[in-house]
Amino acid sequence: MANSPSQSRSAASSTSAGRDSLSHSRDRRDPAPSDSASNAADPVPVETLVEHLLAAKRSLSSMTAVLRANEIATDARQAHEEAVVLYAESQFLKRAIAEQLALLMKVRRGLKRTYDAGKRDFKNLVKTMDATNEKLQDTMAMLKNTTVESVFRPPGEERRNLMDFVDEKSVHVMVEALKQSLGELQAIQTSFDGDLLRFDDDLRALKKTITTTPLPRSLSNSSHHDPIPELLVSLVEHSHCMAQLLTSLTKHFDLCVTAVRTTEGGAALARRR
Repeated sequence: MANSPSQSRSAASSTSAGRDSLSHSRDRRDPAPSDSASNAADPVPVETLVEHLLAAKRSLSSMTAVLRANEIATDARQAHEEAVVLYAESQFLKRAIAEQLALLMKVRRGLKRTYDAGKRDFKNLVKTMDATNEKLQDTMAMLKNTTVESVFRPPGEERRNLMDFVDEKSVHVMVEALKQSLGELQAIQTSFDGDLLRFDDDLRALKKTITTTPLPRSLSNSSHHDPIPELLVSLVEHSHCMAQLLTSLTKHFDLCVTAVRTTEGGAALARRR
């Protein structure tokens, strides 16, 4: 026998009500997972909180190390900048020294030519003066050997030679002056020779110094890898990382202080320790 519409609606209503009742009963029997997890979690002992607090406090003493790391990074960067400037200045100085050394070599060659020319002239002068002195001695000997005839002498005058009419003293003075000039010229030549030898010694010492203290390879050389910039970047990054870790440690310490204060008996235990 078919059900009437009113009976069908009442059956559906009773079925829906039954489902709602079942759902509410299940909700009462099965609590939420988050609530059960929070209820199951054990509270942190106050001793553990105090231990974390004291450990964080001890770790905060690393603040001086962080400050020192920052100083080291700053000093290293400044030292590298100064080294780059000094390298550029030393390169400029090396080129200037090389130019001056080339100029000194030209001066040395010019002095050597002057010395050789002066030495040749001195030898020629000595030869000329020796020849002139020989001629002078021959002339004086000829004058001494040449007597004046009696017809050319006043009556009763003793016998005389042509040398008696020559101022021999002035001739000897002139010869001695020439000898003294030659001695002074020879002394100057000897001093010039010593100056050249000392000049050569200075040039050799300068060349040896430049050769034994070569500058490092140019920073612009692509085949040369300079690790200093990378090391500086790594040093700065480590310094920043230490600062960030110190900031996190400070926050951790503040959280530990708050946790100990809000825990019963925590403050008293922390003071005792």
